[in-house]
Amino acid sequence: MDSLEYLKQGGRIGKVAAVLGSVLNLKPVISIDKDGKYFPYSMARGKKQAIKKLLEPIMEQIEHTKAQITVLQGRAEKEAEALKERLKEMENVCELYFSSISPALVVHTGPGLLGLVINPVDEE
Repeated sequence: MDSLEYLKQGGRIGKVAAVLGSVLNLKPVISIDKDGKYFPYSMARGKKQAIKKLLEPIMEQIEHTKAQITVLQGRAEKEAEALKERLKEMENVCELYFSSISPALVVHTGPGLLGLVINPVDEE
């Protein structure tokens, strides 16, 4: 996500964390566990590093198995399209989808949200 302002306004983080995060240009990378609960995966300084960290678990997964991947975006069309082009070139990506993130989620995160969904494909 581009800004921590929306997380602060929604009460997800405090004012001090938002100010410090903004000054340091921190971008949170969030994941979802098996139970559907969100948790902080990592933090990155700047958008480029955040995208790199967003790709880390995907790269590990497709190293050993084929997968379907969906690139999601919330008012971040250019960044999402670039991410899609990057993933398109990878050998074990058998299907690639592109979609918008729900407006309900963008309300809490603000514009500039990128997401990836990976679905491993069983090879028979």
